[in-house]
Amino acid sequence: MSHTRRLPNLLFVLTDDQAQWALGAYGNRDIVTANMDRMAQEGVRFTRAMVCPVSSSPTTPGNTSGSTGAKWIPPT
Repeated sequence: MSHTRRLPNLLFVLTDDQAQWALGAYGNRDIVTANMDRMAQEGVRFTRAMVCPVSSSPTTPGNTSGSTGAKWIPPT
């Protein structure tokens, strides 16, 4: 008998300046977001998340490349 471990299916969606109210899944009736709405219906929907950076420019390179652009200089 072999036991195989099933890994979760994970999809990370990154958008810029995407407000909660801009998706149909969160109640918007004017903007058509059918695919995002379907993902929200069939997957997980976050209702208590908050991001408040001054600017997204410091975080974007880190999210897309794995590097934050910051340098750590060890103490001597």
